[in-house]
Amino acid sequence: GMLDGLLQVNHEFILTQSFTIADKPIAQERITRLQRQIQASDEAGSSVEKDIDYALNSLMNQEAVFGFHHLTLLCLSRDLQGVSKSVSELGACLTDMNINWLREDVNLEAGFCAQLPGNRSYIARKAMLSSANFSGLSSMHNFATGQIDGTHWGLPITILETTSQTPYWFNFHQRDIGHFLVTGPTGSGKTVVLSFLMAQAMRISPRPRCVYFDYMRGAELFIRALGGRYEVMEPMQATGFAPLQLEDTAENRTFLEGLLRYILTPDDGSLDVAEMRVINTAVDKVYKIPRQQRTFELLPEVLRGSLTPGMNDLAARIEPWLDPGDKGWLFNNPVDLVDFSKPVVGFDMTKILADKKLRSAALLYIFHRLEEIIDGTPLLMFLDEGWKLLDDEVFAAFINETLKTIRRRNGVVGFG
Repeated sequence: GMLDGLLQVNHEFILTQSFTIADKPIAQERITRLQRQIQASDEAGSSVEKDIDYALNSLMNQEAVFGFHHLTLLCLSRDLQGVSKSVSELGACLTDMNINWLREDVNLEAGFCAQLPGNRSYIARKAMLSSANFSGLSSMHNFATGQIDGTHWGLPITILETTSQTPYWFNFHQRDIGHFLVTGPTGSGKTVVLSFLMAQAMRISPRPRCVYFDYMRGAELFIRALGGRYEVMEPMQATGFAPLQLEDTAENRTFLEGLLRYILTPDDGSLDVAEMRVINTAVDKVYKIPRQQRTFELLPEVLRGSLTPGMNDLAARIEPWLDPGDKGWLFNNPVDLVDFSKPVVGFDMTKILADKKLRSAALLYIFHRLEEIIDGTPLLMFLDEGWKLLDDEVFAAFINETLKTIRRRNGVVGFG
């Protein structure tokens, strides 16, 4: 409506309007009389005369009804100085809307009482308007307030302030979908927002599990302050990831086959059917070996299969993933030390973001291990600088499917 601008002014007020429909003969007589007055004045032939002609035609053609309208704006403050300031700034806003206004003095008490329903006799100032005019002055909305009751996780996550200084009850979820994206230029505070939302989410019960994929260790202090575990993924330093030591289940076998296919696919090519068959067979062979002995060191032998040895066969392609000075520090570890027992866990991905293969392989493994803790308890998973993490077709497809799975199991994924 025309009056929406008042909601942006930093003052408290009560705006009251009433519209009393007039009988058609009364409205017609008023408009006709005004029409004659305009024709006899300097306004004849101007846009004012055209407007009054349009109003009369609207009435006669039953395109609109006319009635008596009144509007009061009660300015509220703690002292007289504040009231004067409120009147001045709200009045300036009305002036910007081309609305003529005045500050009541003699009719002050009557104007106050006229706000209450049924007190038509107290209306000191009224004007005839069309129903279309009244519609333009009617704000049928307000600033969003969010949802305070019946939320997906029982309580609102936090209270935010709108530009009108009104509360907004923030929730992640629309129905049962809570995934979100935080955007902004570098240095605008995206990490701060993600950390704030995670901290506020600790209010709900049961307390959510949180996993934070960090960048430049921006959230390290925050995660440690929550009593969480924080891991920095750094080249040449063992991660404690040992995928081959996963339990022997159909899901883990399928995952290992997919992980090996990913890291063994040439950067400028693809795997053929025979190579994929060898990888599947290799996984079967690995699971026949005792768990403590299952490390990446076994892979060259089980990947030879029946294929003709060559300079770039599967066994040769796995070699960089065995050398701690190359990529071996990621998965070639004697014992799997991944631990999600802490309710809050953070991973700093800064040092491996530039290497697409390393980054996506690490993320694929971490996300797979997260399946262990996704049990219906609220879960928050935040990915800072998420656009870099998604710069890979394999991981992008994987996370797209994961978003659906996590949603069904009461999880939320946020990208920053």
